[in-house]
Amino acid sequence: MAFSPEGRSGETGGTLEWGVFGGIGKGKVMTAIKEMGLTTEEFLKLKDKGYLPYDKSIDLVKRIQNVTEKHNPANPEKMIVRDIKDFLEEFLKKKSENVRFYSALKTPLDIMHGVDAFFEIDLEKEEGKEQQKPVVVTMDITMRAKEGDKDQKANVLIRMPDGAPLSADDDYEAKVKQIARAVKDAFENIKSGDKFFKTAITI
Repeated sequence: MAFSPEGRSGETGGTLEWGVFGGIGKGKVMTAIKEMGLTTEEFLKLKDKGYLPYDKSIDLVKRIQNVTEKHNPANPEKMIVRDIKDFLEEFLKKKSENVRFYSALKTPLDIMHGVDAFFEIDLEKEEGKEQQKPVVVTMDITMRAKEGDKDQKANVLIRMPDGAPLSADDDYEAKVKQIARAVKDAFENIKSGDKFFKTAITI
C-alpha cells in the first residue's frame, strides 16, 4: 500500500503528531479495506497513490480503529487526548460513549486530506425524528507560524510551536481546555449547518 500504519515522518512535526494523537494500530488495514467493498478503480488509486475520497477515508480510519479488547475510541490511548475528551464531554454534557476519538496519521485522510485526527460526537435524538448522523470534527496539529494557516483543511488547527504540553506544566489544564473549547465550537457550528467551519488556536 502507499501508506503505512507503522511509519513516522522523521520530522519534528510528525513526531509531535504521533506524540499527541498516537498511531492507528497495526494488522487491520487490509481487513478494513476489504470490508469496505471498494471499486477496482478506488482500490487501485489507494494502492498506487494512497488516495481515497474524503468520506471513505473517514470510514477507513473508523474501521481500522473499531472497538477491540485493546482499543476503544471512547477511551483513547494518549493521556492528552483523554483529557481533551473529558473536558469536551463536560462542555457538551455528553456521556463518554457519545464522544469518540480517532487518529488518522499516515492514512489517506492525513496524507491526502490534511486531517491528523477527528472526534465523532453523537447528536441527541429529537422526538418524532430519525436519529441524525454523528458530527465529525477534524483536527490538525502544526508547529508552523500563523502564516501557514492558509493551507488549513481540518476544522480545528492546533498550533503547538513549543511542542505538546506536558501534564507537569502549570498551564497544562488551561491548554487542554483551550483545545476542547475549540472542538466544542467547531461541533456547534457544524451542527448548525456550517460543515466547512474552521478555527485555529495557538497553545
